[in-house]
Amino acid sequence: MAARALAVIGDLRGMSPDYLRALYFTKYGVSLGVGIGVPLPILDESIMRSAARTDEEIFAPVLD
Repeated sequence: MAARALAVIGDLRGMSPDYLRALYFTKYGVSLGVGIGVPLPILDESIMRSAARTDEEIFAPVLD
């Protein structure tokens, strides 16, 4: 499985706590979870069908 990474920079003091969470991974330690919205260009109906997913259909594994 190919992994992907997204590098971002932000001012923590100006961020909304609604999108920040403390995380703890067993045998790894403490980390910070940040919710990031990425706009998807919807150019036609077929792209819309591909992009429209429910929460149950989204799988996001944590890889180290």
